[in-house]
Amino acid sequence: MNDGKIEKLCWLHGEFREIPENYLYVVIEKIGFENVIDEDNIPEPKIYQQKNSLDNRVSRSNSVINKLASENKFKKIIIYGHSEGAPVGAKLATINKHITHLGFWAGNALPDYYDFALESRREYFKGNITVEESQNQIDQLISSFKNEIATDSLNTDGRGYTNKRWWSYSEPPINNLLKLDIPIYVQVATNDESAPIESTYLIPLEFARLGKENLRYKVCVGCDHGFNSMNDENIIQRNWNTIFTEFLEWTNENSDQK
Repeated sequence: MNDGKIEKLCWLHGEFREIPENYLYVVIEKIGFENVIDEDNIPEPKIYQQKNSLDNRVSRSNSVINKLASENKFKKIIIYGHSEGAPVGAKLATINKHITHLGFWAGNALPDYYDFALESRREYFKGNITVEESQNQIDQLISSFKNEIATDSLNTDGRGYTNKRWWSYSEPPINNLLKLDIPIYVQVATNDESAPIESTYLIPLEFARLGKENLRYKVCVGCDHGFNSMNDENIIQRNWNTIFTEFLEWTNENSDQK
């Protein structure tokens, strides 16, 4: 604190207020953002770009859970990741056997670069670009992925991430989801502009094809990436806490599922 002002910045939606008293709630932050920072001037620590990768985030999260599990006796260890955290949670659950339930929220089923290509096609169908422009963008994406991202370098691109980061997240999350036998709660949104819903339809289809019954696939109709929607009075309706409460209820209903 500084003169009575709390300078800690943490991206929470208030879901921790829905946690029963007998639960332990832990937030595992991105590397470099663990300390107190100024809300009005958010710096990007150098170590964040140097270390940011799927494997790094999985490793750090795995260490935290193992430490907690060694010191406590839990009936359930529930993890959930939103957006970039969704593929982190999916891979983490494949290596940490303490985890009993997974929430995979607003994540992509396929690599980011597939989503970028999908977004380009969306723009064509909206009439915002020509089919030639769309295909040219996709050709450039594929070329970039093959010739630049694979270098695993710390060079940053126009989206603000390093090639190392993009390459690490190119592992399709659906591959990790399909390895799991614990209960999985996939929450997606129809109006998500960051993680297009189209690729996630593959998740329930693949689970059904393989006869896996440990999936709940839920769609928030009319919702954006943060699960916000507009009501009939054109007022923003925030659905995050409602979804989180339903998620907790689902973990109780599926506690015995293996």
